[in-house]
Amino acid sequence: MKRKTIFIVVELKVREFVAKILFAYIATLRGYRVYLGSREAIINLIKNKKFIGGIFFYKAGLQYKYCEEIDQKVDAHVVLDEEVAPGHNMDHYPKMINSFPITTKKFISRYFYINNKITKIVKKKFFKDKKKIITSGWPRVDIFTKKFSKIFDLDVKKIRKKYKKYYLFVSDFAYITKNYEQYAVEYLPWGIKKKEYETHKEWLVAFAKYNYEDFQNITLFLKNFAIKNKDIKILIRGHPADNVEEWKRTINGVNNIKFLEPKDDIQPWIMASSGVLHRGCTTSLQAYALKKPLGFLNLSKKKNYKDYLKKFTLKISSQIKNEKDLKKWMNKKHSQKFSEIVNKELNFPKDKLGSEKIIDVLDKLEIIKEDKIIVKNQKETHLSDYIQHFYNIFKRKIFLGLVKSKIIRRNIDRFYLYPKLSNGINRNEALYYLKQIDKNLEKKIILKKCKNNLICFENKLS
Repeated sequence: MKRKTIFIVVELKVREFVAKILFAYIATLRGYRVYLGSREAIINLIKNKKFIGGIFFYKAGLQYKYCEEIDQKVDAHVVLDEEVAPGHNMDHYPKMINSFPITTKKFISRYFYINNKITKIVKKKFFKDKKKIITSGWPRVDIFTKKFSKIFDLDVKKIRKKYKKYYLFVSDFAYITKNYEQYAVEYLPWGIKKKEYETHKEWLVAFAKYNYEDFQNITLFLKNFAIKNKDIKILIRGHPADNVEEWKRTINGVNNIKFLEPKDDIQPWIMASSGVLHRGCTTSLQAYALKKPLGFLNLSKKKNYKDYLKKFTLKISSQIKNEKDLKKWMNKKHSQKFSEIVNKELNFPKDKLGSEKIIDVLDKLEIIKEDKIIVKNQKETHLSDYIQHFYNIFKRKIFLGLVKSKIIRRNIDRFYLYPKLSNGINRNEALYYLKQIDKNLEKKIILKKCKNNLICFENKLS
């Protein structure tokens, strides 16, 4: 059957996967066929299909070469910009909205942003065609609602059974080693203008230095607190941009602090916790929406630290400057005082979900209906997977050796980041989560694996 088709890329699984399977589920019930997969799988699927049609759905900027190739096979290229997150200082946003190569903007049909404040900033700074810029909310925020947070109920039960009572610290450092300067300037934003380059670079290095120093302050503080309070358990959730080996080395030997690799969605860890500690992370807004007590670790004593302090997330949290403050916070309950401004910042769903608002816009685009794509090489052998896996390990070790020997210059921290697509994009995991919110799922939707890191959603009822 011919249907309108959406091709959705999942690039960073821990943040995107559950939100995008929810979006795919809602879109499928609205009559779309949805392919969900890794960037490589989705781009290859589009490039190799025979006919023009469908919507390419991505999270940020993409190289010109890929945009041009995709444009020849789809009717629309839309972006849900997840790089520009809520909760930042107003003067930080112009530095953040640089993720699109200027030459690729002609290929993009619509840009979706989380709230009106960010949409206005984007329109003011970058875009002539303001009609393309839309405030929609995020599918990720849809999962914060009471109805859809149930998607994690089983995970929450498992976590509580294993860890009992704990407090969660969520990292957003990224720069946690002496290599912070090289890490910061390794990849500068695509959309930055030449005249802004040096200023932006200088700001980034200073920001990275602040994060590195704050990492040292906060880890020392948490370790000392944990040693003095052995009955209190603290779980530290790494950021996807953190060097996980540095985290393990830093907290090693403190039994009541455990490091969690960023390998799954953070939401059930928030839901199972007794409270969330942070230093400005956007996840703090998520924790507030999920009604968890928030504590902001504000330990820096340097004069310039206020240049980087996230004022909004500090405002909605209890400020913690010492061990006494932390102990006091641990007896606090969630406060509803800032619910109105947090809901506005998150564009929290009232009458309509963010996913539904986006689909409403997609419905108005002129999209050619397509037959289901016949995906070649569906039967992939375990042997070929193993060979590729070990080849990648071998290649990585050789490359790491060259960097350590300083034969080639690269940011060494990137070798110790957690994989972006841990366990891949697979059908069984998508089914596991969607069945938590729809027990009759398989009566409504056909969910099939097409090949590695590529699944397809199809409506059974129409």
